[in-house]
Amino acid sequence: MNKLISIALPDTFEMYQNTDSQSLKSLQPTSQINIFVGSNNSGKSRFMRLLATQETFEGLPMGFDLQSANEELTDALSEIESSLISHRLSDAGGISRDSVGILKQLPTALSISKDVYQNWRSVIQKWVGIQGFSNWSGSSSGDPNNLSFLKPVREASARAFAVLEKIPQPAEQKAPNRVYIPILRGLRPIDKAGNDVYARRTTEDYFSEGEIRPPEIFTGLTFFQRLTDLLLGSNSERKLISEYQNFVSQAFFERRPLALIPNQKSGVVMVKIGKEQDRPIHHLGDGIQSAIIFSFLPFVMEEPTFFFIEEPESHLHPGLQRKIMKFFADRQQHTFFLTTHSNHLLDVTMDIKEATIFTFRKQIDHDAEDDEQSATFTVENVDSGHGSSLELLGVRNSSVFLTNATIWVEGITDRWYLRKMLKSYMEHLGTPERFEEDVHYSFVEYGGANITHWSFLDCEDHPIEVTRLCARAILIVDGDGSSKLKRKEALENELGDRLCILPCREIENLLPYEVIRQVILEFEKTPDRELPETKYESYKDKYLGRFIEDNLLKKDFNRRGGYKADSGTIKSKTDFCQRAIEIITFEALPESTQGVIKRIYKFIYSQNS
Repeated sequence: MNKLISIALPDTFEMYQNTDSQSLKSLQPTSQINIFVGSNNSGKSRFMRLLATQETFEGLPMGFDLQSANEELTDALSEIESSLISHRLSDAGGISRDSVGILKQLPTALSISKDVYQNWRSVIQKWVGIQGFSNWSGSSSGDPNNLSFLKPVREASARAFAVLEKIPQPAEQKAPNRVYIPILRGLRPIDKAGNDVYARRTTEDYFSEGEIRPPEIFTGLTFFQRLTDLLLGSNSERKLISEYQNFVSQAFFERRPLALIPNQKSGVVMVKIGKEQDRPIHHLGDGIQSAIIFSFLPFVMEEPTFFFIEEPESHLHPGLQRKIMKFFADRQQHTFFLTTHSNHLLDVTMDIKEATIFTFRKQIDHDAEDDEQSATFTVENVDSGHGSSLELLGVRNSSVFLTNATIWVEGITDRWYLRKMLKSYMEHLGTPERFEEDVHYSFVEYGGANITHWSFLDCEDHPIEVTRLCARAILIVDGDGSSKLKRKEALENELGDRLCILPCREIENLLPYEVIRQVILEFEKTPDRELPETKYESYKDKYLGRFIEDNLLKKDFNRRGGYKADSGTIKSKTDFCQRAIEIITFEALPESTQGVIKRIYKFIYSQNS
């Protein structure tokens, strides 16, 4: 089966529109996990039920990485746009700066339809061979005959065209198996005869009109029969149940041995966990029962299937919601559509590459005779970190922490240095485990001595309560020699391992000598100048500005105003920092500095695990 990228929508979706108030003709871009978010009565459940009846979709081969292709395409288009802007061109050879900007928006949305594909291909192919100007407006640095800027345009266009050539054209195909899991679900038997009254009611209410082919409806009431059939089936089917029991054991019961046993006499599935006695499955907690309902068919159905699930968060603890979402992400042969009111599910999408969020908003025409019948619904694809989806769920700052970890630093240059060093360390690790600022962690500047006003330490006036403002925090303070020793001891007693005292005088002393040397030479505008060799230990506990003037330049410097402030620290800290962070690499940092960065990273990791 191809990887789903869009679903064509017939006239039955006429009440749904895009953000331009135009009829919604397709749902795109779609992913392995598609989440529908909206307030109550926003049309998302009706939309999903209609979607569950569709039998065709457009897809790309499963192995093709559309996201990487779109990133390459965006880079090439950015280079074309940059060349036009740098030469103050608004239109050259039929290349409009505005049209480049519009094209750049398309790949970032991961949206490729047949029409868009052909448009990109024909336009960019023309740019590859551009030699001159068919029409012209703007200026080429004062020389209309200077066409050298067209070379990077041609090269970037060739790269963009090569990317498009790699992208297979979307192909229409029939939808695979379709399974709908309604709100009305459970594992407790209702009918002794084994009839699924929930499924019958769901079919009558939602899938009985017209000539539609309804999806299979799984409510959990047929779990007994499905489990029995597989246990009495082929060797591979029995093995599948053994593997599923092992999965449930690991995911939900801390790896304790688990057996699912259909009791033919009672018609109830019994559960044996570890050394406990057998008990009916509906004696388990509602959350575990729900998790079994959501995971059973996706686990045992090996053929690609579309699963449509109403509000999977019902009865699930946030930690269990995360486990279920991770399970969905791991079942890569299937595609999932979920409606939700849970901000926790949205939180998980930040860690899942193949997840797309669609928001639903209801629009009512109050002038119509029947305003409810004339209502329309706006559908929008949004980023997982977009605040609008949280607003639709009624989530306020008091509902969730905005980031999972906060790093408290003295000032702006502390933030800049540590940000660059953290980024360099994550690149050094070379693993897919990446943390994003303002998603997984945030910096807070406390302003030096103002630390006493926060609740890290008691003070005479009422302190500001840190835990009311943000998530769990780590506090970074300067070494400062022997000064402020009593305060540091008090902070250490209060915070323990969440206090990080720099192993040097202040933030600039974390830098390796080679970075300091290159920044000095840039300030001096004398790149060939010789500076004396020096070891890290010779300056790590000294004020860096005074050390530079007294030991490296010995008053012989070109920089206006010198390098030291009155206190001896670096003068114009931000200017020095901006130059330094351009050349920082983790591998070149002193060992003690690397230790600080590893410690901060470990803290971020622990809060996002």
